[in-house]
Amino acid sequence: MVKPMRIFGTCLILSLLACGRENEEEFSFDNRGSLCVRATANGALVVRAIAPTCLSSSCSRVKQATCTVEYDGTQVIVQSTLRVMETSGVCTDDCGALTAECNLSTLSAGEYSIRYGDSVGTLQVPTTRTVLFDTGFGSSFCQDF
Repeated sequence: MVKPMRIFGTCLILSLLACGRENEEEFSFDNRGSLCVRATANGALVVRAIAPTCLSSSCSRVKQATCTVEYDGTQVIVQSTLRVMETSGVCTDDCGALTAECNLSTLSAGEYSIRYGDSVGTLQVPTTRTVLFDTGFGSSFCQDF
């Protein structure tokens, strides 16, 4: 025979676990946001994709952060998948970044068009650091890049 207190305790634990996830909402920023780009003299291209949002250390949980970069002739194509789970309620007022980094090992010196989602810009290789498609977060989150 199962004791009523054990059933109550099990139900309480399960409902608390479910409660923590029930107020979460997923936000996706695929191929959107700012890009930080570094192209070195040896032809390596390093890219950081930054979602156009602030993360709270108490309410945000990164679900996915991936990035790819490839080139075809004179066009560089960057794709990113940036997803975060946000818990509703009172959150800390800090502002963290949702980022993903990717690289391309060889890119000859010259001028390239760079495509990121619906945005297209120009990239000169080599370059020390460039912020492209800045949504307001690129400048601050590219400083240490």
